[in-house]
Amino acid sequence: MLESKIIFGIPGFWKDRTDIVKTIAEKSGGYLFLGGILSRTDTKDFFDVEIYGHDKQLKEAFSYAGSFSSEQLGAIEKHSCTLYVIGKGGSIEDANKMLDVGLALLNAGGIAVKVESSGVAHTVENWTSAAQAKEIHNTFRSFVTFVGEEEFYYSCGMHCLGYPDVVVLKDDYNPSEVVKLMETFLLYNLYEKPVLKSGETFSIDINSPYYILNHKPCTYFEEEHPFYNPYGVWELKKK
Repeated sequence: MLESKIIFGIPGFWKDRTDIVKTIAEKSGGYLFLGGILSRTDTKDFFDVEIYGHDKQLKEAFSYAGSFSSEQLGAIEKHSCTLYVIGKGGSIEDANKMLDVGLALLNAGGIAVKVESSGVAHTVENWTSAAQAKEIHNTFRSFVTFVGEEEFYYSCGMHCLGYPDVVVLKDDYNPSEVVKLMETFLLYNLYEKPVLKSGETFSIDINSPYYILNHKPCTYFEEEHPFYNPYGVWELKKK
């Protein structure tokens, strides 16, 4: 199985590499950036970091991926460079470490976060709240998003946490109802850690429809794609 990776980008107004190194050392709260490695001094955890210059399309990318005010998008548009961080995924613990890394870089001058492993973006306030809480549902919402295609709805980002994503074929479903179904199913997996098998059923409650579970490989993205889930996908089909 491929190793799960978490990748996110943080734009900021750093002048140059020297400014990045200095500011991280002074304001991150315990991280050092040397070479292409960001390390946490108290735990010895390390993360790969790549620096990219100004991207004129970044404002648009963030506007599609999250909820930002015009002022926040204006700041993103004026960024000088973006730090792309690559770390280990595959568990809640790993995801929480990446929340801490993101918070450290925001404290060191970052202005927003876009998770390239799922396509969801967050304001400083939202990311900070999740990093400080370290609660499962906050970590979940930091890395997982929901997408609607022509024939189906699906989640994206559960590989960051070490679990399969979920897909629901479109019939006559209300989009908000489908999101509730998918979110409930995924949080049930995170909180209860059930051992599920294809052919079993799932329902939100006794008054809701039952869905037949079918575990499949992730075929919606190539293995090299950041969205690819090596843990597969649960397909939910109404019984």
